[in-house]
Amino acid sequence: QKFSLTPYLSAVEKELAAYGFQTTIGVVDKKTKTEIESAFIKANTRIHLLKIEALKKYGPTNHKDSKLQIKFEVDTDPAISFQSETQYLLSPISFPIISLKKPDLFAGKLHALLYRSWKNRVKGRDFYDYVWYLKNSVPVRLEYLRDKAIQSGHAKPTDLKDLKQLKEALSRRFKTVDFENAKRDVAPFVKNQSELDAWSLDFFLKITEMLSVV
Repeated sequence: QKFSLTPYLSAVEKELAAYGFQTTIGVVDKKTKTEIESAFIKANTRIHLLKIEALKKYGPTNHKDSKLQIKFEVDTDPAISFQSETQYLLSPISFPIISLKKPDLFAGKLHALLYRSWKNRVKGRDFYDYVWYLKNSVPVRLEYLRDKAIQSGHAKPTDLKDLKQLKEALSRRFKTVDFENAKRDVAPFVKNQSELDAWSLDFFLKITEMLSVV
């Protein structure tokens, strides 16, 4: 049976309304069908910053008619070898959420970095996140990365078998990247622009030596 996000959206909208957030939600109608189902929650940014008492901090940088958008994505055919854990949040009420463990999240990011189709625009956020995981000494769970790559048709079972093969794959990818474009793509979202000064082929090749696997 085909999965649909639509039956879940009214419940999300109703729950947000209970906290005073007036939103509109709609499913993304894709021209090219994939295993990813998407939807957007849209709301007036300044009004909702006011509701959560964050207008003084964030309001001056937001136009009065700017729109806050949150994207939902559901993978209807995921690689199933991931590992998850339960986290607890206390606000606005106490509730649990189930998330992938960090080594599996890193594996998902590496899958995007290695195989995302950038066309004419390199996704700088992939490289920014890559640096973040390394800076925080997060290992990558190689089994999950390999399973995702096989499922997406980008790898064979003999690929990505060990850390050496992973580093070689990353090296090949880095050598195709225009890092000036990558910096321009992510720069509007980075508060401290000096974080990007070191970005170059040599930088990414060298920091990849810090990569570890589990």
